[in-house]
Amino acid sequence: MVKINEIIKIYDKMYIKQIKKILKVLDEQNDMDDSCKNNLCAAGELLISIMKMMEINNVNVALPCLRNVYEMLLKAIILEDSQDMKKSYNKIIKDTEKDRMSEVRKYVGENFNKYFSIIEKDEIFENTLGEGILTYIYKCLCRYSHATKVNEFVYLIEKENDLKGLFNLYLCLFLVYQIILVYVDAVCTKLKLEELNSEIFLVSGIIFFNTMNVLAILKNKIEDIKDYSEKILGEPDDLFKIRIEEEKELSIFFIEDIKAQIERIDVKKEIIDNYCNRVLRKYFTRKQLEKIDKVIKSIKEGERI
Repeated sequence: MVKINEIIKIYDKMYIKQIKKILKVLDEQNDMDDSCKNNLCAAGELLISIMKMMEINNVNVALPCLRNVYEMLLKAIILEDSQDMKKSYNKIIKDTEKDRMSEVRKYVGENFNKYFSIIEKDEIFENTLGEGILTYIYKCLCRYSHATKVNEFVYLIEKENDLKGLFNLYLCLFLVYQIILVYVDAVCTKLKLEELNSEIFLVSGIIFFNTMNVLAILKNKIEDIKDYSEKILGEPDDLFKIRIEEEKELSIFFIEDIKAQIERIDVKKEIIDNYCNRVLRKYFTRKQLEKIDKVIKSIKEGERI
């Protein structure tokens, strides 16, 4: 799985660089609520640490931290708008019978278009996966941060050299990178970084689509992970019930939506393709792009991964 790990590291390096750009802009904000700013910065820095932990296979340490990112982010973006949520945030000892995060999710959901610019087309995600992106992520996080039996499954599969690389790629693609996109969209929307937001989503869509092709080729390995999951958990983990074709449909939507915006101003296909290639070269070095292309081609040709 060495080749897959090389791809993950290249993707992570790109995401880390962009998050650091966002953190720099956040640091310059003097008119933002302190708690809002602190949580957004902490969530971004934690995302960087999580990617680095995933690279060295500290998966059981990294996954529970994703829930902290999710909760800090959602609370942060509404602190300046809801006095009720602000009071709850400042209350250290909570009422045990209340799940305030459910109220946070509800508040964000009711004002979704205010806090997100790109994934505000939430109905597309819902039509594809059967639920909204925030619900999808929350369910995944609940499993991986609280279910001890799932932690056992993750611990054991990380000892399987033949499966752990693909499993880590799967987790990055379907969970870690999805949370990164939620973070990027929320923070860029708040900071009005429209160009950066759109370009990161375009690049992520291309990454997603290319990597889905790799996973489609390695379906037998995915089946091995499902079987392993069933052996430990009694039934395959929900993460592996996601149908690859549906996920591919979702990534295509993000790419095609951006292309459609360009086409609406009557731009030729060659210009669109050149734009996509130019954006890719902006976020990856030529050497990195060549490496990704080489690895994906070698996997398609059946070389050892």
